[in-house]
Amino acid sequence: MTDLSDLKTIEVFDLEQLLSPYSVSEFLTSHWPEAFLYLEGNGKRLAAPLSIRELTDVENLARVCKRDVILWPPKNGNTSLHEHVADQSCPPNLALGFYDAGVTLYFTQVESYVLPIRQMLRSIENDLRLSPGTMECEIFASRKGSGTPVHFDHEINFNIQLKGKKRWTIAKNTSAPSPLTHFKIYDTPMGDLASYWEGPVLNEIPSNSRSFLAEEGSLVFLPQGYWHSTVCETDSLALSFVAKPPSWASIVIKLIRAELIKDERWRKRSMIQK
Repeated sequence: MTDLSDLKTIEVFDLEQLLSPYSVSEFLTSHWPEAFLYLEGNGKRLAAPLSIRELTDVENLARVCKRDVILWPPKNGNTSLHEHVADQSCPPNLALGFYDAGVTLYFTQVESYVLPIRQMLRSIENDLRLSPGTMECEIFASRKGSGTPVHFDHEINFNIQLKGKKRWTIAKNTSAPSPLTHFKIYDTPMGDLASYWEGPVLNEIPSNSRSFLAEEGSLVFLPQGYWHSTVCETDSLALSFVAKPPSWASIVIKLIRAELIKDERWRKRSMIQK
């Protein structure tokens, strides 16, 4: 974990530094939280994150990591390795061996063991008027040629390319806008997702997609539900600030429940038969 004495040396990092040189007011008016934005590499954006020694390379990060690391198999290559690591995780002391074999390392809740990251999140949350604890930090360490298949996420992401180059392909999601779950292309929508899915199931990214190369210092703002895929053109280290505010549905359900349970009739166990 970061030494508390290091906190004095970490540069201030808030929404202004994250978006630099883009205007914060313009971002809040024209992009937050639903419109995609890509900003080219900027040294000012990298200064604070790379002043944290744990973020300078994957070895330093693995050394301080306090959580299991999620493993993503190589996009192409060893079939047995793919089957062995798909949807698996491992202790951080074993993760570098998988990384050397071409596996992407996915570090979650980095703010829980790198304290300056926690400070950055609280500053950005304040600027976005989000409750403290709404945002988390994730880091992706990938080898050249690796990447992610077409999918969408249910969170809102700010992705900073710390090191290397990564090609992105993105498209607006018109099949399930503002989804409440993660989804990979080729899968079949299930459960709640199926109830609000519109149109046919896709087998490729929509034709209105765009592609761009994220180089060191670039920022990708990815709204909730945007289709995207990536391919690393070099070894890559990328940081993602992930916003997870509650949906309006979950807020309303919580408020309705709070009123219902005041009445004894609603607290009784139901006798409904299957």
